[in-house]
Amino acid sequence: MIDKIIENLYLSNVQDVLDESRVDRLKNELKITHVLTVTAESIPVEKQIVGISYRFIFALDMDTQDMFAGDLLANALMYIRTSIENNGRILVHCEAGVSRSVFVVAAYLMQKLQWSSSKAIEYIQRIRPIALPNDGFVQQLQIFESCHFVADIQVISQCPLYRNWLLNISSANASFAKFPVDKKSSDSIDSTNIEYRCRKCRKILFNDKHIMRHGVLTPSSVTGDGATETTDCSFGYFISPMEWMSLREHRGKISCSCNEKLGHYDWGGRVCEGMIGRPCGTAVRPWIYVNQNKVDRIVKMDQNMLNPIDTIIIRPPKLPRM
Repeated sequence: MIDKIIENLYLSNVQDVLDESRVDRLKNELKITHVLTVTAESIPVEKQIVGISYRFIFALDMDTQDMFAGDLLANALMYIRTSIENNGRILVHCEAGVSRSVFVVAAYLMQKLQWSSSKAIEYIQRIRPIALPNDGFVQQLQIFESCHFVADIQVISQCPLYRNWLLNISSANASFAKFPVDKKSSDSIDSTNIEYRCRKCRKILFNDKHIMRHGVLTPSSVTGDGATETTDCSFGYFISPMEWMSLREHRGKISCSCNEKLGHYDWGGRVCEGMIGRPCGTAVRPWIYVNQNKVDRIVKMDQNMLNPIDTIIIRPPKLPRM
């Protein structure tokens, strides 16, 4: 079912766009001039109606789908706004017309009418009762509201609420890097006793507990029958944001106070490529990466351990990147 939200703005599911009888209804009855698709697949060219402009925004209906990254929301809002300003009529749709498209339309209403996120959602639900954006989208609408309806990622990336949301989804979803118990350390070695120092100036940068680890599927060495097992990716150190870092932009370099470049960051996240012979492919968000060859791993031995010494410096071998 196609619902009119406000003048010149409509909302529906994908079947209303693909149905064979859609041509007369969309073009002649509703006089739709633009279609915005917010799904995992675009409308095939052969299914597109001549005389209607189509725009595709890739998005999954998942709590962890970041609609600010890559300016997805900003581009969607601009397309809606431009279409209407040019005296057009636009139809926004997703798969079911319940979550993704509702999120985009709600954001447009918020920006245009200076509405709160709850007011925009409630308004759409009165017209389309099945409208129900997922929790992640609702949270992003609240972030959008707190940033005064600005969707530009360069602005959003400086918002504490957005950064906290990224950290929450990365630790809550197994497909992203998370904070597990350190598998490499003995139970007798507390993670706070493992510190990482700048190799140049020896300043302590972070502890083992700050590392965000993610797994890589590798052929099982136990069964040998093609099965896989998970091992930690060895690309480098992905850590939580630290006070000594300057992370004001959407992406940039990470440097020590001695000006030694240690790595780089990207609040929108990246896909980890892994190492040669150890490919990864895990989406890491936020991406706060420190090159393991720029820091020393220091194990501070406990007095109760056998043969205690002050510290052990562990330097990983240099492995080729993909």
